[in-house]
Amino acid sequence: MSTDSDRQEIYEKFKESKEYRDAFIAEHIYSRLPLKIRGLREQRGWSQKELGEKVGMAQAWVSKLEDPSYGKYTIATLLRLASAFDVGLDIDFTVFSEILDKALTLTPESFEVASFADDPGFVVYISTIEGSQPQHRIRDDFSGSHMIGRAARTGHIRAVDNTVKTSVILRPEEDKTTEEPLEFRAYAATAV
Repeated sequence: MSTDSDRQEIYEKFKESKEYRDAFIAEHIYSRLPLKIRGLREQRGWSQKELGEKVGMAQAWVSKLEDPSYGKYTIATLLRLASAFDVGLDIDFTVFSEILDKALTLTPESFEVASFADDPGFVVYISTIEGSQPQHRIRDDFSGSHMIGRAARTGHIRAVDNTVKTSVILRPEEDKTTEEPLEFRAYAATAV
C-alpha cells in the first residue's frame, strides 16, 4: 500500500526530470501489460497454448507477450488479445497524476478484468432459477411485458431475455435504497 509520502516523492522526481517521467510511463506500461495479459489468461484458466489458439499465434509468442522485457506490443495484437478475453481495450493519452495513482494502487485484483458476460456495468442476466438472488421487477418497454431478474440497485444494467432473444440496456426509474423491488425502464434493445 502506498502512502502520500510515496506520491510526494515521485511527484518531486517528476517535477525535476522529464526523462524520469518518460521512464516511469514506459516502465508502467511495459511491466503492467505483460502482467495483465498473464492475469487475464490465468483468470480464465487458460494455458499459453490455449490463449495462442484463440488469438491465432503460437504459444511462444504468448510467452513473449507475458514477458516484461519484450515490450513490442502493437495495437493490432492488443485488439486480438482483447477480443480473445472478451474485454474492452482503452488506449489513451492521460495526465501523469492518473498513471501515478494507478501505479501506486496496484493490487492483484487490478490485473483481473471481467469478460463482457460478467461485466459489472451490465450486471443483470434475466433468470428465474430457484435459489437465485431476490427478484426485482423490470419493465420491458419494447414488448410491453414485465421480466423478472436480479437487478443492481443503481446504474445501468444489461438484461437478457432468452425467450425473445434480446439484450436490453436498463436504467433505474429512480434511485431507491429500500428493499422494495426496483423498476427499470428499457432504453435500448439489440438482438442476441
